[in-house]
Amino acid sequence: MFSQYKLRYLDDPKQTLGGADEIHGLARKGFSAAFPKAAAFVRNLKLPLSDLETVMLKARESSAAKEAAAYVASHGDVVERWLTGAA
Repeated sequence: MFSQYKLRYLDDPKQTLGGADEIHGLARKGFSAAFPKAAAFVRNLKLPLSDLETVMLKARESSAAKEAAAYVASHGDVVERWLTGAA
């Protein structure tokens, strides 16, 4: 909704509404040793909230797969950081 409308987050110093949301990846024991590149990718994957909101809004008109592919194609520098961990 933030991509479509001019919304803003409310101040919540007491965290009455909770803190920031996070998404955590989980894997089986030994996954990182068996699949080090995949584990590094998941560990490095960080998507700016504004980018996520934009992709989600566009996906409503097409598909999540199509918009994810378009994002990857147009944000090579971001994807490279996911793959290599370079800052």
